[in-house]
Amino acid sequence: ISCDALVLLITAPFNVFTSSKDVSIAILFIFSGAPFLNNSIFPDNILSKLAKHMKNPSATTDSDIDLVISLSKYDKHNDSVFLFDVMSESLFEFNNQIYKKIGKLRKRYICKEIIKNKKYLFSPVTRVKKI
Repeated sequence: ISCDALVLLITAPFNVFTSSKDVSIAILFIFSGAPFLNNSIFPDNILSKLAKHMKNPSATTDSDIDLVISLSKYDKHNDSVFLFDVMSESLFEFNNQIYKKIGKLRKRYICKEIIKNKKYLFSPVTRVKKI
């Protein structure tokens, strides 16, 4: 079974999954056993990251940056990029708001909304649009 077929199998009955992150959550809950972790179901680049993630899963799949990056290669994104790809002091758009990337605080990035002049923390794997 191909990865695409697996995604369809999981998402079709529920019609609630919108991204690879949602699918990875479903995979973790539905296929928690090792027999499904093989390269006839998952591509090799995802298989290694998924196996590592399942040994010690984090609270959210978003916090496993390697897994998110691997899964995102199979997402369809227009012109969005990960926030960690945006240079410091550069502007980007997120949810129709303009932000400036200021710096990094541990794992997250400090960004300032231009209009309201408020600072927010963003995950490095947030999808944004470069300006």
